Amino acid sequence: MIPFVLIAAAAQAQPLDTFDDVAAWRAASSDGVSATATAVPGATDKALQLRYDFAKVSGYAFVRRALPITFPANWEMRLKVRGTGGVNDLQIKFTDADGTNVWWVTKPNFRPSADWQELRIRPRDVQFAWGPTTDKRLKSTQAVEIVVVRGRDGGAGTIEVDDWTFEALPRPVRCPHRWQAMHARPMATGQRSPRAR
Repeated sequence: MIPFVLIAAAAQAQPLDTFDDVAAWRAASSDGVSATATAVPGATDKALQLRYDFAKVSGYAFVRRALPITFPANWEMRLKVRGTGGVNDLQIKFTDADGTNVWWVTKPNFRPSADWQELRIRPRDVQFAWGPTTDKRLKSTQAVEIVVVRGRDGGAGTIEVDDWTFEALPRPVRCPHRWQAMHARPMATGQRSPRAR
């Protein structure tokens, strides 16, 4: 396999959402599960809190907002997360406008920490989940969702998010000379190069 390297990035991370205003976010859930979205003190200024309660049922709770994103060939997202509650599954979804086609990042058996932790998301972390599109490459989406799905523990808890950033990175560049050097075979003693005359 030919190795890849990255040229130093000139671009800087840009905010996708600072969560200082959470009015664009809407909470929803499956039957029997409660979900509310509110603003709370954050890592910087305010954060978005999803408060959920699975009661005695399986299901999911989520927050969603319209947020158009065009994805370059290489990129990185960073998102600060903390919360309360037991071990459940955390998902971050990227969808088209009506939610028909979905790409997601899944964090099974996620236990939120009381302290802020940073999630880093890169192209390799995102998978096509479902939808009728024949082109499953992640090129552009119109909305995002942060989802808690009942896992091992269920119960009630919170997920808080803050400082969501997006950074376009340089495209990986092939290094053919390095690859050739790594795979060059030494010649036997006395063997002449095929180019020797």
